[in-house]
Amino acid sequence: MDEQGNKAKSLVCEACWNGLFSFDAWQIVLAGTEQPGRVGYSNGYCYTTTWESLHASSAAGCSWCKFLCHPEYTNGGVEIWVACDEDSECTPAGTKKLTVKLESSGGRAFSLQHYYMYTTDGDHAGRFIAARERVVDIASPTGYRLALECLDSCTRFHESCPKPQPTTLPDRVIDCSNPEKPRIVITNGKLQGYYVTLSYI
Repeated sequence: MDEQGNKAKSLVCEACWNGLFSFDAWQIVLAGTEQPGRVGYSNGYCYTTTWESLHASSAAGCSWCKFLCHPEYTNGGVEIWVACDEDSECTPAGTKKLTVKLESSGGRAFSLQHYYMYTTDGDHAGRFIAARERVVDIASPTGYRLALECLDSCTRFHESCPKPQPTTLPDRVIDCSNPEKPRIVITNGKLQGYYVTLSYI
């Protein structure tokens, strides 16, 4: 096992490493196939444990068990489903959404949550996961390139997003055709073209 593998293994308990995070189990998670003969959500990999075990492993340092733990549930069995699928409305194309379902003993669904998966360029998981870490330096060439890639992906692959059409530009736009020297353009509502509105909200 290389350095990345050892680091990943150190984050979870032995039961999680040999179960959910084993190679074979994770392939089932990535496939996200619905399991036959089940009622309700039944996609991907499933395993059962107890709330006591989750809390004990969490206290011993398992990041996954800590993620699953809930302070109001301390005893009894719990069934855990983990699956992922591609989100066609997300950028970049091929972004995977991880679904985690917890069901306490007695069949009562406790939680069904969705999370977007991302990794770094050098990570082995990059072969399976398209999205990368968030770019926090938005003024960098990397940030600018990512913005262009996201816009391109949106216009080409997102079926429910409207396609860009030439339109009357707002009174003030920022011309970014030269990323090194962006400039404000006063249009007076008389210019046609393409523009995009960006927001950090």
